[in-house]
Amino acid sequence: MTEENKSPAKINKPSKMPLLIGFLALLLAIASAGVAGYLWIELHRLQTDNTNNFSQITSRIFDQQNHLKVIQESANAALDSSSSLEKESEDLASRIQNITEELSSVTGLNRVDWQISHAEHLARAAHQRLVLTNDIDGAYALLDAADKIMADVHELGVIDVRRSMAQDLMTLKVTNKVDVVGLFEKLDALKAHIMKLSLPPQDWTADEIKTKEIPANADLQQKVAVVMDNAWQMFNSQYQTQQLDEPIKPILSTEQRSYLKQNLNLLMEQAQLAVIKRDPIVFQRIILQAETWVVEHFRLDTPVGEVVLESLVDMKTIELNPTAPDITATIRSLKTFSVNWEKEKQIRQQGGVISESKKAEETLSETPSETPSETPKPETPGADASGEQETPAGETKSEESNTDSQELNQEVPKV
Repeated sequence: MTEENKSPAKINKPSKMPLLIGFLALLLAIASAGVAGYLWIELHRLQTDNTNNFSQITSRIFDQQNHLKVIQESANAALDSSSSLEKESEDLASRIQNITEELSSVTGLNRVDWQISHAEHLARAAHQRLVLTNDIDGAYALLDAADKIMADVHELGVIDVRRSMAQDLMTLKVTNKVDVVGLFEKLDALKAHIMKLSLPPQDWTADEIKTKEIPANADLQQKVAVVMDNAWQMFNSQYQTQQLDEPIKPILSTEQRSYLKQNLNLLMEQAQLAVIKRDPIVFQRIILQAETWVVEHFRLDTPVGEVVLESLVDMKTIELNPTAPDITATIRSLKTFSVNWEKEKQIRQQGGVISESKKAEETLSETPSETPSETPKPETPGADASGEQETPAGETKSEESNTDSQELNQEVPKV
């Protein structure tokens, strides 16, 4: 008994593992429920947003369709208005043409008058440009424009004007032309080459002396002659004797060389001014002066010297102000055609008046005379006589009208 009482009592404690597992399962269930709820809420929100977006897109599509319908209706209205405007413009153009024709028939003005005056103005401008400025290209352009204007005139006598214009145009085309711009730029380039010119070198070294050797078997007289000859050559090598027909040119200093090149550049600028003014006398004088200075003071055996001298020689042959051709034949032919056209207009106007009078007479003769109805009366000799006298009066009236028309036709000269 004592042993059993002494042994410790063993107590079985409950395990905590099931509680822990249950707690974890509860947490998982709560988390899954929260996630499912969140996902359901998000899905519902997305569905709502999609529904709203679809409704907005649908409303926008309807608005765009309505806007397109409005635009289409406005475009159709604009097309209809444009077609009506085109019709109105065509009607107005036809009315203007009819009014112009009626005005020209009444006042005598015609489109040919404007064409003739325009061509005369261009021909005179071409002649003035040719005489005053010798501008052949400008005169050719103006005369060619006048020829194109007269090409649209389809009247008698215009062939003479076109023939004169063709001859004058050919004369202008074969005339020598001066390239003023090219010559100006050539002189400008020549100024840069002038600054590269070099002066001739000054050689101050004496000529090499060729002394004679004394032969070995020479006697005293020969030795003395050789020595004297060598001494004389050495003396002559130190001096140079020349016979000058012209005064000696002094050697140019460094400042004088720069001044000479600057003066040549000034000559080139004066030549450019003469080219612009088309003054051949001044131009030739300047080019001759520049050529003289280049030949006298600079080296000509260098490439730059050869180019400068060749350019100056070529410029001397340029005819800066050639003789201007005569294009007055075109002006005279236009004047003659204008006079003839005035006569032709008068003839056409008189013919129109005569035709209008004839038409009026025909209309008057076709309309029956309205006389009141009267009771028939017995014929009497007096009535017969009066009736017989009426017919010759009508005949005399018709004869008078025919004679008047014949007189008008005779007064109008034939072309």
